[in-house]
Order: sequence, then C-alpha cells, then structure tokens
Amino acid sequence: VPPAIKPGESARFHVAFRPNPKSKAHWNNEAAGLVLWLNPPPGWVVEKRSISLQNPREATSQEVRRIEFEVKAPADAKSERVEIPAYALYYVCEDVNGTCLYRRQGVSLWLTVK
Repeated sequence: VPPAIKPGESARFHVAFRPNPKSKAHWNNEAAGLVLWLNPPPGWVVEKRSISLQNPREATSQEVRRIEFEVKAPADAKSERVEIPAYALYYVCEDVNGTCLYRRQGVSLWLTVK
C-alpha cells in the first residue's frame, strides 16, 4: 500500500497466512510462532528483516495470521517492478490428529517503482 511508489518513497505490505482448509490444517501453537524473513534487494530498507508473531494460548487454532511492515525504495531506484524475496517459517498440522510439521514457505512480494 500503495502498489506503486516513487524512488525514495515507502510502501506498507500486508501479508496474510491461512491454514489450508482442504487438508483440515491448523496452527500448532505449542511450538514457536510464525516468522517472516525478508531479504530486500541492495539499497532497499525494511523495518526488520525478521518479523515474529506470538501464538494464541490455545494448543491449536485456524485464524488468519497477519504481518505488516514497511519498505523504503532507494532514492536512485529505477522505474521497474521489484521483488522483495522472503520466506515464512511456521508449525502447522494436517487434519484433527494428523502430522504436525515445521514448514518453510517462500514468499514473493512485489512493488512497482514509477
């Protein structure tokens, strides 16, 4: 927000994570919370490279987990579509008594410099 910025400007990303309802997935809250690692291109600035969420108190849940952060383009950024590569780490379980796994999911975040 906004989807396009000028060189030197900032934008705010809103990223949502949801368990897959098709596999009856749910969050495993007895393990570490969700972490989003950001790897911005050279010259780009992010608030933090690692953003962590705390888990709810109950052992399992299915809520949407949201992370928000700002990125700032370098003053000399070219007019182009830019990828902010990232990955998420989280614990999730399949079905009611299914297997619980620690997952690493790649995330591509895009922003246009005009």
